[in-house]
Amino acid sequence: MNKKKIILISLIILDIIIFGVAVFLTIRLIKINESESNINNRIENKVNSVISNNVIENKVVNNIENNIEENKNTENNAHIHEEQIVDPEQEINMSAIQKQENNQEKAINIAKQKWGEDSSVEFTFDHIDENGRYVIFVRDIATTRQIDEYAIDIQTGEIY
Repeated sequence: MNKKKIILISLIILDIIIFGVAVFLTIRLIKINESESNINNRIENKVNSVISNNVIENKVVNNIENNIEENKNTENNAHIHEEQIVDPEQEINMSAIQKQENNQEKAINIAKQKWGEDSSVEFTFDHIDENGRYVIFVRDIATTRQIDEYAIDIQTGEIY
């Protein structure tokens, strides 16, 4: 009788251990899936950002090409001296880049004001979302781990 009780208790303890391991592994898999989902969302946001930036660049390039063609036609027809021609390509590129950089800086400054004074974090521009909001990440300087995220409407200054 004594041996049967020991075997029964051993089996119960073994079942409890197996159940605990199964629960632990299930929780671990759930966390891994959530992490992969977050990574996939970030990758998708980056791809969307690159695509939208390429669309802007294509529009700028098309405008530049049109302006260059117009300048060539004007130059040929009016015999304008080369010194008088302003390079429209450089002018358009600089204004588009400066505008985007200014908007990124504005968004970062708004995020800094919302976050408050903290020397352990840095603020980085990530992308412009589908609503035209500038997405700013708050990252731990030591690990570069994302702590928080702000979507900022530059026109209104609202934070989402």
